[in-house]
Amino acid sequence: MLKLSTIFRSILSSVMLSLLLAAGSGCKDSSQSQGAGWQPNVPFGTLPPGFDSFPERWNKQINDRLAREEAAKQKEIRELRDKFFKEEDSKVREKLQSKLIADEAALSVIHRRQTEGDYIKFKTPADIPQDLKWEDGLDNPEIGDPNAKKGGVLRQWAPGSYPDTFRPNGPNSNSGFRGPLYDEIIIGLVSIHPVTGKIIPGIAHKWAESPDRRTVYFELDPDARYTDGAKVKAIDLLVNMYIRTSEYSQDVFYNNFFYQNASNITIYDDSRFSITLPFAKPLLPYYCTLFIPSPPHFYCEFGPNYVERYQWRIPPTTGAYVVKPDGIIRGRQVTLQRVPDWWARDKKFTKYMYNVDQIVYNFIAEPSKAIELFRIGELDVLNITKPELWHERMEIPEVHNGYINRSTFYTIYPRPPYGVFLNTSKAPFNDLNVRRGFQHALNIQNIIDITFRGDYQRLNSYNSGFGKFTNPYIKARPYSPEQARAYFARAGYTIPCPDGILRKPDGTRLTAAITFPNSSPSLASTLGKLKEDARKCGLEIQLDPLDSTVAFRKIMEKRAQASFMAWGFTPPPSDERAGVSLPVRL
Repeated sequence: MLKLSTIFRSILSSVMLSLLLAAGSGCKDSSQSQGAGWQPNVPFGTLPPGFDSFPERWNKQINDRLAREEAAKQKEIRELRDKFFKEEDSKVREKLQSKLIADEAALSVIHRRQTEGDYIKFKTPADIPQDLKWEDGLDNPEIGDPNAKKGGVLRQWAPGSYPDTFRPNGPNSNSGFRGPLYDEIIIGLVSIHPVTGKIIPGIAHKWAESPDRRTVYFELDPDARYTDGAKVKAIDLLVNMYIRTSEYSQDVFYNNFFYQNASNITIYDDSRFSITLPFAKPLLPYYCTLFIPSPPHFYCEFGPNYVERYQWRIPPTTGAYVVKPDGIIRGRQVTLQRVPDWWARDKKFTKYMYNVDQIVYNFIAEPSKAIELFRIGELDVLNITKPELWHERMEIPEVHNGYINRSTFYTIYPRPPYGVFLNTSKAPFNDLNVRRGFQHALNIQNIIDITFRGDYQRLNSYNSGFGKFTNPYIKARPYSPEQARAYFARAGYTIPCPDGILRKPDGTRLTAAITFPNSSPSLASTLGKLKEDARKCGLEIQLDPLDSTVAFRKIMEKRAQASFMAWGFTPPPSDERAGVSLPVRL
């Protein structure tokens, strides 16, 4: 559970803190193409340029990739077998055998995907199996409080810099403001009930699983609409996939994302479709939410200049909030306004949510300024996670006299997991022994006990705290100069320099730079303490503080060796991540 220290003004009404998004204005009038309120001047359902040939091109791309991976995997298996039969050391043979088993399992998945045919298919409703057991999730309890009042304005602090773009994908789109603008308010195909943990409807009002638990059949809610009123259709899932995987979007992540996480999507008509995953999974319908719809008409100007043309456009979404032109003060503020006739306002699981008429995000770099604005009533809620602010800056008369209420509480899941993330494609972290030694060289518990005053908890893995989704056998490595030096020695760093830093015989020093946002002086101090203790292990940590937007861009472009940050995500997690999982839980 995530511990949140939140301060709120006692006059604030009861609200739901879930949010967003937008709408658009004039496909034939590119003079307004940079405005957040831009709307395409084309009929709903108009497909983006180039989409008509996308399914065929994508299918060929995937089939070619499967063929290449099949050939490479077969070659690797032959080489492993040769090594296995020639090897005399039993421990080495055991490792080779383990690798062989894994490779043969991976090859079988490739073969299965090849026999299943194209990734994108178009069929008719008659092709849907007749013996499916359809579910709608309506046996779950309602979410939210029926006594919560609708209306009002919620003014919040948005820490850090103003986002580089409002685009949902492409360069610099995965900023800290992406959550409030998109991820936290978009209604996906289905979601998970926060209390029962069971699947509940989203834009799909019913679904059914195949017997092998790899395929889910969905039917869209006939009421599902975007914030501009356009009806959500099954083809829109392919539109979203087309936009994100196009070379024009300059976002190579999504080509691998869709390839690795799904093996088929079949469209039967405007409201019915199926999604097949490479492997069977629990809560299978939820994992199919990697596919989300995009309004095709909004992308009527999609092309080579997409990144610049759509830089500040906000697409209509399935969520309850929209950003209008008068809701933006560039560089300072973004206001989300609730859609009065939102399609899901009376649905069972959303009718008591999204209560606030307006959510105003104020971008303030300095925490001290945000605190002062809160004290004078310019902000309604202040989320504080830094112990020095919580324990010292909030010892003020307004708190003691009852004008400001302080509350510390836990969410269901630990969010987000802060930590040091390693770029394993760059030296020295391309060496497993260096990565393991690096973990032993970080004195995390000392930071928690002293700097964070015991308010945080160390995570054993990226996915700790998620119940049955957490691997209980993964444990965080403790601070140990002896074990750190032992791993560094295996990586070849055996010679101490005059200043105590280890080096290889060729003179390569054991040095790593950690990139982080400079908006928090306490963070720099914290990393400085980690640097001091790492030095005792023969490791030189260089601090690379940057403006939050610049730091994020450097990390996304994979130019950083390591970074201190947090990745927010919606549970359940899908797998254990490699590298150093963050050691603390807020």
